[in-house]
Amino acid sequence: MKIETVATARLVLHPMTTARAERIVARQPEDGDLWGEGYPSEGDVRANTGFLRGVAERGDPGVFRTYEIRLDGVVVGGIGFHGPPDEIGVATVGYGLVPGVRGNGYASEALRALLEVARAAASPASRAMPTWPTRTRTG
Repeated sequence: MKIETVATARLVLHPMTTARAERIVARQPEDGDLWGEGYPSEGDVRANTGFLRGVAERGDPGVFRTYEIRLDGVVVGGIGFHGPPDEIGVATVGYGLVPGVRGNGYASEALRALLEVARAAASPASRAMPTWPTRTRTG
């Protein structure tokens, strides 16, 4: 399943692949990877370890995956679902940014975009709901 990148006014959320997640967990950028200072953090390593475990256990998560947060082409953090929504439609989201870009509203901007991705993937009845229930954790 091809998952599209998501663009906001200032950011691009790039969907995680297993190959990219493995590089992040190993902290081994490949030629062409532009990682901001402090990326990946321990939280990014944990999130991508969980992403890889989820893919191994449940298969491709579709849009309910981890995404890189890119600012001007540079990865400055990550945001993503810890798994698909549960039986009542609740999805848990975690996110984190490198210290140098915190305090600029990027996490909120990325979260709003991610929630729109979730709404678009939901059933028509869920899309009509005014909010998407989430629990968030920074890392």
